[in-house]
Amino acid sequence: MKSTLATASALFSSFLSFSAHSQESQSNQGIFPGWKDNISFSINPRIGKSLPSDSSQDIVDEGEGEIAFTISRPKTKGGVQLQFKFGIISAPQLFDKADPTSALYGEATIGDSYVTVRELLDRSGELSPDVSDAVRPYVRYRFTAAYNDFLDKWARSDDTLTAGVRYRDVRTIMCNEKLPPATRVGACSDTPGVYVEARAEVSHTWSTDVSYRRVYPSLRLDVYSRPLAGGVRIFGWAQGETSFFRDERNLKGRLRKDQRLRLAAGLDLSKWVSRLGPKIDLSISGQYQRRWSNFADKRHERGYFIPSFTFTSPL
Repeated sequence: MKSTLATASALFSSFLSFSAHSQESQSNQGIFPGWKDNISFSINPRIGKSLPSDSSQDIVDEGEGEIAFTISRPKTKGGVQLQFKFGIISAPQLFDKADPTSALYGEATIGDSYVTVRELLDRSGELSPDVSDAVRPYVRYRFTAAYNDFLDKWARSDDTLTAGVRYRDVRTIMCNEKLPPATRVGACSDTPGVYVEARAEVSHTWSTDVSYRRVYPSLRLDVYSRPLAGGVRIFGWAQGETSFFRDERNLKGRLRKDQRLRLAAGLDLSKWVSRLGPKIDLSISGQYQRRWSNFADKRHERGYFIPSFTFTSPL
């Protein structure tokens, strides 16, 4: 826990310095006209037993502390959505000591750039024109440089190419918030219900460490309830994936093959704490994950309690 707090303090100090500088040097129009940009600070400690060795392939998606800079261009007439994201991430408690625990990463997405449910509603009361019920394809490239400790000693570099499709049902969540622009763009429905997002994707990772080279299809489903007392939402998600490793073989010459299941449920308290600041997101959740493998030493089962805090500032 001490290492997590120390890392979070270092990341937050860097975030405040960068954010203050950005606000002094940038106008409300952002860096590029027509583009949306922001910088965010997140801390998501996993309270539970560390994952076993050789589990850090998801260090970017499972990080416990992060500073990220994002710039995106909405879909325009005759054009496509574009998003670029760069970040520093750390997970000092999540992985075994033999694994990298921090990383620098950069990614580019063409098509349906990912927007979390908490970002669907702009806190100023305006509805993003990117939001509508739709099935949308996307392609994403990510480069990751992983390090031991906090960006201390380089461990490996990964290149990951992902192609996928995502479906969102956002109409009910728009009506629940009663935003006037929702009806004008047709994103609102008077039918009570929940927010649903489903996605399917296939990824291929090339790595300087042969044990991390793999191809892995995955499926994920997210569900958010209607607002309850104080605007609190109940949420849950489930994700399953199968990894086919390209170079790691056992003594019988068989290539490694893993299956992993992750389940989570919790409370989104962002609306409840919005009086403290319009750019603060807060949630608490529990997560269960299990990995099966034809390599006996790669199997594991874990459970976590995860408080999550995110502060976002436009540039």
